[in-house]
Amino acid sequence: MNVRSAAFACFLFLLCCAASGLTQTRLDITLEGPWILYTYQDSSFENGNTVLVAITPGGVVNDDAGAGPKYFHSISVTTGDGYYIVVPSVYCLTFDSHCSRAGITKLDPDGYPVVAAPVNVTAPPSWKWMNLYQSPTFATALILPMPDSYSTDGAWPMHFAPTFDINGNGYADSNTPKHSIALQLHYSVGPSNFGLLNCNNLPSCSSATAVAHTMLQNTGTLRIVMKSPENDDVCDPHVRHAYPLMIGLLGKDNNKAIKVIDPARGIDDSGNSIYADNATNNCLQRDDQNPHPSGGVSISSHQQSKPIKKRSFSAQIGQILDSLTNISKEASSENKDRQSKELLLLAQMTSDIKHAAVGLDDQFPRVSQMARIDQLLKLSLANIRVVEEQFRDESRTKDLASRRRVARHPSSDTSLRFTLPTLLDTADSEIKHYLADSLTKGANDCRAPIMLVQ
Repeated sequence: MNVRSAAFACFLFLLCCAASGLTQTRLDITLEGPWILYTYQDSSFENGNTVLVAITPGGVVNDDAGAGPKYFHSISVTTGDGYYIVVPSVYCLTFDSHCSRAGITKLDPDGYPVVAAPVNVTAPPSWKWMNLYQSPTFATALILPMPDSYSTDGAWPMHFAPTFDINGNGYADSNTPKHSIALQLHYSVGPSNFGLLNCNNLPSCSSATAVAHTMLQNTGTLRIVMKSPENDDVCDPHVRHAYPLMIGLLGKDNNKAIKVIDPARGIDDSGNSIYADNATNNCLQRDDQNPHPSGGVSISSHQQSKPIKKRSFSAQIGQILDSLTNISKEASSENKDRQSKELLLLAQMTSDIKHAAVGLDDQFPRVSQMARIDQLLKLSLANIRVVEEQFRDESRTKDLASRRRVARHPSSDTSLRFTLPTLLDTADSEIKHYLADSLTKGANDCRAPIMLVQ
């Protein structure tokens, strides 16, 4: 081969390598919330490839802000836009239609710091994690392809004990003073797109069904998150509520030394953890792990809770639309000569909400769709208040005129039919309920520990 041919061949080789490199789509998956991580391998599943299973317990989610700070928000899977997972089941997060990747069999920090690591736990032999979505546990499991490596994406100090103690005796570190409250899973080669399969007939998963509305493009980072409600309670009641349910999924005879958790109340200016209770926080007295609480109901480490049943998003929106339509009709009949701009705008918003809610999936509602509906409902509520004041003023005027007529003509009908305030109150209640259930609120960082099954 002459020099020119050799140079040309080398150029083609480099060009091919560069083109190949352009197709390598790296990926990080951020995982936050009360998750148990478990590596699983079965010869009848995905060619026997090892997968990473992330499991979260049932009975820890309530998206109604009025439920208090102990509950988490539903699982969200996002790359900016995305979707929520509302129904407990076993799901595969697919990389270009595959649930797994070959060659990697263990979860490896691969040089990342381990000074703050997941809480190490054990599971029963032949752990039937794939059945945990059923009654009475109602857990949700996400099957992920094994990453090349992982790192802690957030840490918090926490103590553990075999039994609850109101005085805090017997609590201590478990391996490390701080533990992971979020992880990043690192993939040197990621997919072009993510999908979701409902795969609740493991181990074969031969008849898994693709979930509509869940296709996402790989933009470099995928977030799988269960947010905690926004509050300033240093006791982290959502952690104390979720932890015994997490431990319960692993069997009553396992992890006896860490049955109870006590997250630090804070960290001082020198970086030291603060665990002492005081009259202000009194965390142990209010702890869900307390078998003898001063108020409320404790949850034993083995007891599981049913998912909180609520009206579907579609049903809530349908009732709101009905109320808004009735308001428009009632207001129009009461004031036939003039239509206020607020009333006309309210009618337009009713139409906009109806349009925005087309195709809403109750089990996997799209983040952007829910955000748009949420925005329209807030604007509608503001207009309802203006309309309500206008027609209440008119109602008082009509009522005064009616009383004067009654004084002149005692035989006249003294009743004044004006049902708009009742309709407005009904719609206001429905809208407030829905906005309280909105899954797009901000939240504090979740301080529930990530558990890693050994």
